[in-house]
Amino acid sequence: MTEQEFQDTMITYATVTDTLMETLEIRIAALEEVAAATGPMRLLAVWRLSRDLRASIRPWPGMSFRWRRAEAVNNAWLTRT
Repeated sequence: MTEQEFQDTMITYATVTDTLMETLEIRIAALEEVAAATGPMRLLAVWRLSRDLRASIRPWPGMSFRWRRAEAVNNAWLTRT
C-alpha cells in the first residue's frame, strides 16, 4: 500500500466514523428526550423513538429488523469471517 492509498483509506475511515458518531449523537439525544419526559408525554416520546430507530435501519438490505436487532445486542458478529 502506497502512502497516498494509506492516506485515502484513513480519510475514508475518518469520514465513516464521523457519520456514525453523528448518528449516535442523534439517537442519544432521543433517549435523553425519553428520559426527561413525564406522564403521557413519555409514552409519546417512547413511541416516536422506537419508530425512528426502526426507520433508521430499515433501508439496510438483507436480514430482517429482528435479526439485525439481535445482532446489534450481541457480539457474535466478531467471530464471523
